[in-house]
Amino acid sequence: MSETVPESTREPRFLAVLRVLAFVLAISAPGLGLVLKSGAETTKTGEALAPFPATPGSLEAAAQWPTGFKAWFRDRFEFRRELIRWNALLKVRLLGVSSSPKTVVGREGWLFYADERGVEDFRATAPFTTEELAAWRAVIQDWGAFLSARGIPLILVVAPNKPTVYPEYVPRWMTRVGPQSRLEQLYASLAEDKNIELLDIRPALADARKLGVPLYFRTDTHWNDLGAYVAFREIAGRLAKRFPGVSVPPPVESLQLSTTRGSGGDLARFLGLHEELEEEVVSISSNEPRLARFLNGTQAGITLKDMEYEPRQASERPGAPIGRAVIFRDSFANALLPRLAELFGRGVYVWTTDFDYALVEQEKPDVVIVELIERVLMRPAPRRAPMAVNQQ
Repeated sequence: MSETVPESTREPRFLAVLRVLAFVLAISAPGLGLVLKSGAETTKTGEALAPFPATPGSLEAAAQWPTGFKAWFRDRFEFRRELIRWNALLKVRLLGVSSSPKTVVGREGWLFYADERGVEDFRATAPFTTEELAAWRAVIQDWGAFLSARGIPLILVVAPNKPTVYPEYVPRWMTRVGPQSRLEQLYASLAEDKNIELLDIRPALADARKLGVPLYFRTDTHWNDLGAYVAFREIAGRLAKRFPGVSVPPPVESLQLSTTRGSGGDLARFLGLHEELEEEVVSISSNEPRLARFLNGTQAGITLKDMEYEPRQASERPGAPIGRAVIFRDSFANALLPRLAELFGRGVYVWTTDFDYALVEQEKPDVVIVELIERVLMRPAPRRAPMAVNQQ
């Protein structure tokens, strides 16, 4: 026998009807918007919408038809961006999980890069095999031997991944498993090579953390201006041992720092939340004049955001303490370039994970710096160049 629900505890009929209507409206609104926008060619702001794909007249066209239909459907699906953003906000802020395979949600608002095997890299669950380590060691030793034969020093700088510097902010499940990271394996493997100057900046970054100011962006993969300054100071200190005219900049404790609020970085963009997740932007106040000039027209005093991706850049500075330099680098050097340029009469900066032997022969630099992000070691080693082996 079923129990009778007391009249006083029953939901009023009109509330039940409103709930049903709200549910029907919520699930039908995107479809209604699709119908209303089906014949539209542009958005309200004038942006072009993908056209409905034509009837395929060949097997090749038929194979492309689903892609065209997907673009047409995506552009006209009403509230698509809003629904994606709400889903991401719900996951990140309420559940503490990520809506993107490229981003890991850490603790206290920190985000970390999950792509390029970033989680495996931090957890040390995929160390170098003997063959992989030998391949990386051989190609870097090629660089060092090639330069040593020409009397050119090689300084190798690896920019640490953000979890390496801030392990306490990764999620609790992202524990360290292996005894050594790939970076630690590589450093140990190259420690005895006299042709390569390994510059380990991890201790300096760890020491600078005592300031209590972030060295990396919370919502971005990169270090901020302060983190880049720490790395530059270590590079300048190493260069000063070879080039007496190089001045080592003051320690971080003496800097004047300022912070502002900005939109989220690349990790927040992967979530679709770069407007919702703000970033604390740390800047270094300085009255020192910038004398270097970048030959692409960029003026002195440029910032991280000004140094957009360019495969090759060059700078000039009269009276610099070092004549010429070649720097092979990645995006972590964006924030380094304005300061590095002050050290070189001519600097050439190439965005690559490889080594351009012909460029070195052409530029005849006084020093070569190779800057790599730690996670690049999760990739296969660059191919050994016959030119390097033949000219050693």
